[in-house]
Amino acid sequence: QTMMASVLPTGHPNVDTILRNPTTNPLPSWHPPLDQYVVRQAGVSLDVRPNISVGYYHPDADAMFAAGTAISAQHPAVHPLLAAVLPSRHPNVDTILRNPSNYTIPSWHPPLAQFMLRRPPIVFNVSVSSFHVNVTTSFAAGYPLPQAHSSVQTMMAPALPAIHPNVDAILRNPAANPLPSWHPPLDQYVARQAGVGLDVRPNVSVGHYHPDADAMFAAGTAISAQHPSVQTMLASVLPQNHPNVDAILRNPSTYTMPPWHPPLSQFMLRRQPVTFSVSVSS
Repeated sequence: QTMMASVLPTGHPNVDTILRNPTTNPLPSWHPPLDQYVVRQAGVSLDVRPNISVGYYHPDADAMFAAGTAISAQHPAVHPLLAAVLPSRHPNVDTILRNPSNYTIPSWHPPLAQFMLRRPPIVFNVSVSSFHVNVTTSFAAGYPLPQAHSSVQTMMAPALPAIHPNVDAILRNPAANPLPSWHPPLDQYVARQAGVGLDVRPNVSVGHYHPDADAMFAAGTAISAQHPSVQTMLASVLPQNHPNVDAILRNPSTYTMPPWHPPLSQFMLRRQPVTFSVSVSS
């Protein structure tokens, strides 16, 4: 009514009253189409999108809103991102998206996804040992990243979105940092090295009577100071950031073998028993 007051006939009924109750206020047949008095702003049409870049794995905004799921408190403000194309009287977008159960999007409103441009998926992986634990399973079970583990944040920095939380902080406290349902599996970013598989062993030859390495380690029994360097013998198959094997085997009580680590005996090839006899007097 206010916007059209300057052009309405003196006796025209209140426009707001009519539009708020169309069933009781049918327009006369001779009335011009209401849309005739509307001039749409250029730049936001059903086939035009603002350039709001989002990650490939960003959740479906329309499905989230329809389900009454609010955007998180940490989500960047959406209203400033859309300000250039929003009508001047458009309600604050962040208020709406943070309280979807209190708002209904009108049927004529374009899909929210129309205003998003998804980036390509992240094609990136970190090379790890073939025995590396399944990261997805480990995280879901609440196992924290060991303190001695290399920084995953540093390794993934080139591929992470600018606002991504610190990966090390997340992996070191999985119980406090559940992944959103739309997040890709963590193990997707791991590339296991070939060459050290469950059916491949380095050629470390030991005597037939060599003690059981796994039983010794479990019992906290250190290898002797005279034992040849195991680190040197295994160097060709060890991951770059693997702790020094000699230091571990010489101090087994201060180290815990991760549950996913292959048995130590897997890396040993026992020679045949010595068949030898010395002739002596009866």
